[in-house]
Amino acid sequence: MNTNSLQMVSFISQNFKLFTPMNDLLHLLLDGHHGVYIPQLFAQQCTAEQHWKYSDEDRAILLAGPDYDEYWDAWDSVLNEAYWIDPKSGNKYYIDQNDDLWMIRDGYHRDEEGNLVNSETDEIIEP
Repeated sequence: MNTNSLQMVSFISQNFKLFTPMNDLLHLLLDGHHGVYIPQLFAQQCTAEQHWKYSDEDRAILLAGPDYDEYWDAWDSVLNEAYWIDPKSGNKYYIDQNDDLWMIRDGYHRDEEGNLVNSETDEIIEP
């Protein structure tokens, strides 16, 4: 594992609140109290150097902040395209926002009530 991979794993373990026992399925990235600054904070913290995959152009727009004209369009694009692959497990994660910003393992999603659901079986995963 290279230095950037180790830094990302360290960053996640230090800065992201993990739900147990679902800590390999669902991670809280940013609390909703950050409001309109969640996209900008995401762009600051979740970079290509840390193995996040999303457009460099969208990242630059998000870093400019919520007053930038294309901020919300860029954020919509990031919500639909961004992902991260855990260098330790190989699991792929994408992001989901419903006030809070979550990182959810591929194959799972959150329903309207905020429950974690197995996308294949539609089974709700209990905490």
